[in-house]
Amino acid sequence: MQKKKQLILYSAILLSVTATSCQRGEADAKPYKPLEAEEETIVSSSQDETVTVSQQKCSKTPEGVAGLPYAHGKVFATLDEYLAHLKQLSAIDLPYWREISPGLYQKVVRMPEAEPQTATREELMKEYCFDSE
Repeated sequence: MQKKKQLILYSAILLSVTATSCQRGEADAKPYKPLEAEEETIVSSSQDETVTVSQQKCSKTPEGVAGLPYAHGKVFATLDEYLAHLKQLSAIDLPYWREISPGLYQKVVRMPEAEPQTATREELMKEYCFDSE
């Protein structure tokens, strides 16, 4: 019976310490703020070029454009290289852009609630920081 009381006491202390530390963690935590899809102006340190980007941050380098969504650290010289990379990643259910007619692309997203999205080649080049060809 003595062991049972000790076990209950130990469990109560452990539960009290855990609950107190969780409450402190919640009090110290900053409130959640969703990312805003605003346009930002970014100055690339390598070429001192100003790049306007919506929804993501990308930067121009001598090799191409870096910091693109789902790029996994890769740098892309052209939009076509980046679109081919996204197409490869579609095998693991990531979104990609499919050309539906010359110069017009549709975003392919495998989520039923996703709304259809289309963009011209020029819009994609601007959105992903590529120079016009």
